[in-house]
Amino acid sequence: MKKRILCVCFGNTCRSPLMAAVLQSMLGEGWIVESAGVVEKVRSDHATNESILVADEHGIDIRSHRPRSIRDMDDLYAFDRYIVTDQDVGNRLAEANVQRNRIIVLNEAGGGILNPWERGIDEYRACMDQIQASAKDLALRLK
Repeated sequence: MKKRILCVCFGNTCRSPLMAAVLQSMLGEGWIVESAGVVEKVRSDHATNESILVADEHGIDIRSHRPRSIRDMDDLYAFDRYIVTDQDVGNRLAEANVQRNRIIVLNEAGGGILNPWERGIDEYRACMDQIQASAKDLALRLK
């Protein structure tokens, strides 16, 4: 049976779709990696253009990504691990009754993964660098 991971950020248009794609490529077929946001209502029907561009630069295609909120998920509690971008997102998951011992904050020592939303392409690239470095360490721990 495949293990399931949910990558979670605020709006599910920047960080968590990138995290999910990177982790899926690192972990392989024995894992199902999805993403969502903690926002009340998603503000878009796709990942940001900058996220798509940065993913393309790393050979990853996230064009088919459709943002969703944890509030709209029937299977929120069915994941083995919840990988979050920062402590605030982790706290919001815990408030939604996700067990804290299943929540992992990426780059926790560095304050989480920076939010590049509306900050320009260079911030998206820096975000992707953080995701890749953190995901590499995480993938080794999970395997």
